[in-house]
Amino acid sequence: MTTAPDSVGSTGRVLLVGPADAGKTHYGAVLLERWCAGRGALELLSPPDDLTAFAEARAAIQQGKCAPHTPKATFRETPIRLRTRSGRDCELLWEEYGGETLADMLRLRRFPPLWCSRIRDTGRWLLMIRPGPIEKPVVAFPKRGASVATGAPAASVTGSQAGLVELLQLFLDVAGLSAFDPAALPRLAVVLSCWDEMPNPTVPDAVLVERCPLLSAFLKSVWPTDRRAIWGVSSLGRSLSQDEPDVAYRDAGPQQQGYLVLGDGTHSEALDEPLRWLGGGE
Repeated sequence: MTTAPDSVGSTGRVLLVGPADAGKTHYGAVLLERWCAGRGALELLSPPDDLTAFAEARAAIQQGKCAPHTPKATFRETPIRLRTRSGRDCELLWEEYGGETLADMLRLRRFPPLWCSRIRDTGRWLLMIRPGPIEKPVVAFPKRGASVATGAPAASVTGSQAGLVELLQLFLDVAGLSAFDPAALPRLAVVLSCWDEMPNPTVPDAVLVERCPLLSAFLKSVWPTDRRAIWGVSSLGRSLSQDEPDVAYRDAGPQQQGYLVLGDGTHSEALDEPLRWLGGGE
């Protein structure tokens, strides 16, 4: 997201980070539907020239179905020109990629040059995670005689709290940033997806503490409170099937669906509020 020259980061773009099945595809498709309908905290200045990255997902949700999983080999960038309520123009560079890409980079401890450049040149990170499937930390000292796994499938590397913490640590290292200089850290928006599937959810921060205590403690120990914020989101507002269309959802339209959960637990229709906050909150 390109903003004023004095903003953190040389390009001001938002770096979207999320493991496999985090909900990035649905979130992006619903945001575009809302922007096209004029239902967002940000105003869409003009439709993107190339909507290939959103085509399959938008077609699915417009029929009342959920979108298929993004293939691992996928990588597309879509510039989206937006305007804040204060009249400030910005550009969101939406990147669509398979979540397994992050798992592979973490497992191999190697980042392609494109990703290194992206990490160094962004001063705004959006971390999207789905708390339900996140693995809890394993017991540090197993019982005598118990077998200990020496490796893990790539898909599970970023599906654990330890993996997400390590991923963020590597990002900071690649960016040349340190927790000892908190003012230089990127703004970090944490979005907990699939809020509607969680039993007895409360407020986003409490859910993160309960479901991902290790990740929560790391974020609070590294990022100052004015540079991090957390939301919950249900992009679709309900569970959809890939096979059977939800007629009520289809008839209402995806631009009318979904909600954002604010820090106090109240719901908002402004699903793009995390992006507005990343852009400076104007």
